[in-house]
Amino acid sequence: MHPSQLIALLILIATLTGCDNEPPQPRSEYSAHELFLEVRCDACHGSEGRGSWMGPALEGLDAYWQAGEIAAYLEDPEAVIEVTPRLAAMRHQYPSVMRSFPELSPEERRRIADWLLSRDAEGPTK
Repeated sequence: MHPSQLIALLILIATLTGCDNEPPQPRSEYSAHELFLEVRCDACHGSEGRGSWMGPALEGLDAYWQAGEIAAYLEDPEAVIEVTPRLAAMRHQYPSVMRSFPELSPEERRRIADWLLSRDAEGPTK
């Protein structure tokens, strides 16, 4: 294939694949569950937060947490773990260390926290 034909083919493919796509939804419009999935909390905690061998279940959190505390934990897990003996003991039960989420705004961390706590009251898919 002649180089100019290849370039024309690549331009055609790029044009056709972009025609049907809608612009991505702004993250500010994501539901808390969508944010949870976007930042890959599900990789360790499962898509509905039921836990896995990589991370604990995120059910019954209202027994230990308030929304502001969860939001602070998502910002800097190490700082919270250092002052919370229960979490310090749990850290050795899982192979990965909880990472921070600097890509989330304070409002987004709070929305995830509120969603996690609301699941305790309403069920895991809310």
